[in-house]
Amino acid sequence: MIHFTVVNMNFQEEFSNEYNYDFLDQSEIPSQPLGCTVALKKEACLSRLVQGLQVYKVLLVYVKEVYPDNVLPNINSDPLIQLLKNEMRHPERVAAVSTVEAADMLQGLDNLTTFDKKLTAHSILRKLHFFLIDSKHDVARKENGSFNQRRQ
Repeated sequence: MIHFTVVNMNFQEEFSNEYNYDFLDQSEIPSQPLGCTVALKKEACLSRLVQGLQVYKVLLVYVKEVYPDNVLPNINSDPLIQLLKNEMRHPERVAAVSTVEAADMLQGLDNLTTFDKKLTAHSILRKLHFFLIDSKHDVARKENGSFNQRRQ
């Protein structure tokens, strides 16, 4: 699992007197990925998770620009994306994020103040954290549902 202790310590130092953690949930990040809903079948759920990880991969580039001095661990989502694609029947249906799409996602973030850039970076990390937790539960729920269907 991704370890954010250093980032969390920096967050507490920078924002302890300004905002509480709940404020990060209200801040908007561009192209925030959606998780799985109960109504989605496993294939659609996996597809949505792969797309979400690809979006976060782009957003993490922004976070690394805001914190260039190696505060973050090297986060590589490619193995997880590949693992999810291996579980899919039609992984070729999930398109990679194009350069144009990535630029569109990050448009407008360069014009933020230093404080807002850091706030946005922390918000991206927080939302990625919850996306990963929710995704783990979503996949487990889909696997348990399909397992129960196979047993009957």
